[in-house]
Amino acid sequence: MTENLYSVTNCINQELNDFEQRIESCFSKESSLLRTMIDYWFAKKGKRIRPALTLLTSCMLGKPSESTYKGSLILELIHTASLIHDDVLDQSHLRRGQSTINNLWGNNAAILLGDYLYGKCMEFVVTQEDFALVPIYSHIATSLPKGELLQKSVAENGSYDEKDYFDIIYYKTATLLEAACEIGVKTCGNTKSLQRMKDAGKYIGIAFQIKDDILDFQLDNNSDKPRGNDLKEKKITLPTIFYLQQLKENERHAALAFILSNEKTDNDLHTFIQKVHLSRSIQKAQEVAEDYSRQALDLVMREQENEYRNQLLQLIKYLTNRQF
Repeated sequence: MTENLYSVTNCINQELNDFEQRIESCFSKESSLLRTMIDYWFAKKGKRIRPALTLLTSCMLGKPSESTYKGSLILELIHTASLIHDDVLDQSHLRRGQSTINNLWGNNAAILLGDYLYGKCMEFVVTQEDFALVPIYSHIATSLPKGELLQKSVAENGSYDEKDYFDIIYYKTATLLEAACEIGVKTCGNTKSLQRMKDAGKYIGIAFQIKDDILDFQLDNNSDKPRGNDLKEKKITLPTIFYLQQLKENERHAALAFILSNEKTDNDLHTFIQKVHLSRSIQKAQEVAEDYSRQALDLVMREQENEYRNQLLQLIKYLTNRQF
């Protein structure tokens, strides 16, 4: 693909710039260690998929309001806090090629930073329109740890059940993108497409996470996500599930024992990843991602055509077919 994330969201460049300025300004009065950690985290902005979805949805259906921006900011802070806490739980040293907060400043500081970000969210809930979005934040705040706990249980049990997998990615990823679209609808002055856009956000989130899991099986180094990182963390994702389903019982037991083992050499990981590729499980997982993507595209296509709808359609396609 020739597109990148910036080219498929360029019609909201100003809105995204406004969003970035709000992130910077909300921490402008902090100092010392807290500010150092915050600056470090937000220096690498990431994809900003959630605010892009909120702003595109809002612009497509109406006009962004002050609560649109605040809702986007709160959602991003909740997500950020959850990632920082996850890195502590997983004892991660790197995230997207960059040292984690816990690796640089220790677990205690990382946990406190996550707690601070959760608390910071409440400062932005002021107006009646802001309070109307609180149930969305509550749903996210409970879904993220619920997904983590389910993932922990699944990993410990060596489950390769598809339902468990889809429950995990709904709680951990799809709920965030579902919420991003819901916030965009509820704050733009036009709520007639609320359920349709919530469903679109959910399907986008599922497709996005499946694609992310596929990228962990890359055989090259185009991504800054460590290859085989999910396997190292004993996570059984959709490509692995499809691979395990094809094996004979004794082969499946051996493969599960490898996944659940604490010691995996780079050569062992490479060999396992090659076997998954040869089994065509990667292609099968990509087909599932594309099916969810099509469902999201079909829902968005029902909205009135304008430049924002067209870029939202491009964004959905990009997220499902990206190579990093």
